[in-house]
Amino acid sequence: MFQHGLNDKIFTMKKKIILIASLIISLSSLAQKIVKTTSPCNDAMLMEITGKWYKENGLSPGFMGLTAAQIQEGAKRLEAIHKLVLEVYPTPIGTIAADVYKTFQAEFAKQVRFEKNDNGSFEEVTVTGKPFPFYYYACVLHPYFCAGTNEIGNLYPDGGSGNIEINANGGLSNFLGDCGGDYDEATIDGRRIKIKKTVAKIWKGYELCYPSGAGGPEANEQSGSWCLLIHRKGILPYIPVTKKQYLERALKYFPKFFYQDPKILDMITDKQQRDEMINQNTKLKNAVMKFYRDELDKATKDGSLDEPAIIQGPFFSPTNTFPIFTTEEAGGNMLVTENPKYMRKDLPPYVPQFFFVSWSWNNSPSVVKFGKAINENFPIEKLQEMIDK
Repeated sequence: MFQHGLNDKIFTMKKKIILIASLIISLSSLAQKIVKTTSPCNDAMLMEITGKWYKENGLSPGFMGLTAAQIQEGAKRLEAIHKLVLEVYPTPIGTIAADVYKTFQAEFAKQVRFEKNDNGSFEEVTVTGKPFPFYYYACVLHPYFCAGTNEIGNLYPDGGSGNIEINANGGLSNFLGDCGGDYDEATIDGRRIKIKKTVAKIWKGYELCYPSGAGGPEANEQSGSWCLLIHRKGILPYIPVTKKQYLERALKYFPKFFYQDPKILDMITDKQQRDEMINQNTKLKNAVMKFYRDELDKATKDGSLDEPAIIQGPFFSPTNTFPIFTTEEAGGNMLVTENPKYMRKDLPPYVPQFFFVSWSWNNSPSVVKFGKAINENFPIEKLQEMIDK
């Protein structure tokens, strides 16, 4: 009886090996097609599939004037980044993995002014600064999935789910979001005020940030996303906006915000209604202005005027129902401007001066495995070593 049971197990194992082998051959030959299976599809079956690496090379000379030699040098650095991913994720299991090389266009620390157009609204006009090229790497996963009870599919080259993206000298707009507003009060020295991502925790000595809204959502083992900025030591690519700078600009802005257009008032023929609207608007403006003046007086007295402005709520919020300033620990956002002294002009465009890194994963077993590998073992310090080289 024991021998009979052992033979059954061996036979079952052989069948499983043959099935997996046939799946690998079929799926790797034409990944995007649906493949029939002889037994019901499940996660365990998907995780038996050894996927493939594909390279999507979007680099080409001529982009923003890049020469063939500059493209080649950039490609070398992207290849070095890919090797860092391979250190922690050498074989795609249950998924197809594509490493993507591209060049994009970026801007940094440009100065702007605002001019009124024919429609009466204001438009941004660049005063100084010009676009420059940056290099982009991504490892994107395309998991196998159960397309039906006895079917396995893959959507490559579409259907990416889970990735790590590493931008050399670019992607900063994903870390420093635009606060909005086409008006001078939203600038310092002509540079737009930005909203920095909220720091969630320190990871391997780096500030790990929430990639979207303040305070979350918190990442966990099954799903999540993170981002961080790597820069040369001793200088930041951004400059914190002080409480004093923020409050003074808010006090200049609100009279414009609460301005009542005479053309609109003229449309209200009832004098009592018009006067009531004017009074309500003036009352609200005065309340908001007092709220911000009180905060300026408070910061002057307690000596915190030069501290970074970390706000909660919208930029220049026309309300007085909550404190203006908070902390990053409480989910607030620091206001900053891009630092015009950061980027070195003596370095070629392919030399990394900063990296913006982001990665995400979801509850697909193959993608969870990838996310865990990045979270636990990615050698982020080796990216730091590539700065200015």
